[in-house]
Amino acid sequence: MIPFTPLIPAPRIRSAENDLPRVLARVDVPELCAIAGILCCVSGGERRSVACVVGTDHFAVDRDYFVGVGDEWVRNQTAALRVLEVLAHSFHDYAARECVCGKRLFSLPKRRGRPLKGVRAQTARERMAAMRLRKRSGVGA
Repeated sequence: MIPFTPLIPAPRIRSAENDLPRVLARVDVPELCAIAGILCCVSGGERRSVACVVGTDHFAVDRDYFVGVGDEWVRNQTAALRVLEVLAHSFHDYAARECVCGKRLFSLPKRRGRPLKGVRAQTARERMAAMRLRKRSGVGA
C-alpha cells in the first residue's frame, strides 16, 4: 500500500502550440495496470495515450493526458499506481478509476486532531456533568 494523495491538483487544458515539457515515456492504462500488477478490468472504448512528463503539472492536450512524474520515470509499481491515481482522481478517467477504486491500494493518512479523552466519546449527559463540575469549582468559568 502506498500513501493516498488527498489533494491532487486539477489538470489544465493546453493547446498544442504551447511549449510542452519533455516526455519521458508514453503509456496507456492497460500498460500501467500491468506495471502496477493489477487487473485492467475495462475493455473497449477509447484508448487515450498517457505521457509521463518532467515536472509536477498535469494537463491535457487534445485527447492525450500529460502527467507530471518529477525528474524521471521509473517503471515500477509505485510510479504506475501514482499515475493511475492521478488519472482516476484528477482527470476522472473511467478506465483508471475502475482499475484502482475499491482495491485498497492506497492507505489514508493518519487522522490529525485532538487526542481522545478515553476509549469512547462522552455522551451529552457526561459532557454537561463535567461542565457543571468545572463551573462549581471555578475552573474555566
